[in-house]
Amino acid sequence: ISWPLLFGMCITALVLFLTGTCPVESNAIHWSFTTAVYFGIVQGIALLPGISRLAFTTAAGCCIGIPLLNSFYISWFMYAPLMIAAIGKSTINLYHKGTLRELLNWRTCLVMLVSGIISWYVFNRDYFLF
Repeated sequence: ISWPLLFGMCITALVLFLTGTCPVESNAIHWSFTTAVYFGIVQGIALLPGISRLAFTTAAGCCIGIPLLNSFYISWFMYAPLMIAAIGKSTINLYHKGTLRELLNWRTCLVMLVSGIISWYVFNRDYFLF
């Protein structure tokens, strides 16, 4: 592992550790232009190698007083569209290279189906504390 990547992973571990001090209860969130700029700057910092964008923005929301669960939801709603776009772009690239058929065989589809069913079951059984 290169040192910039290791440094970024250490930063991610530190900010995840700091989220333990966040209040968990839900309060009303008052958005302002400066809050949006703050989250934008944090997203830019999270582009450095090894830093988790989801963890960093969640911790940043906690730092400005947003409760942990709300901060996670905000981070997820910023993160999800980017991941959907990345998946779509990767799928298009694989299609143009002709390797998409090799990856989507019956074994891969079976693994995705089983993992999806297990994930659905786990999330609907309230195994998580939040």
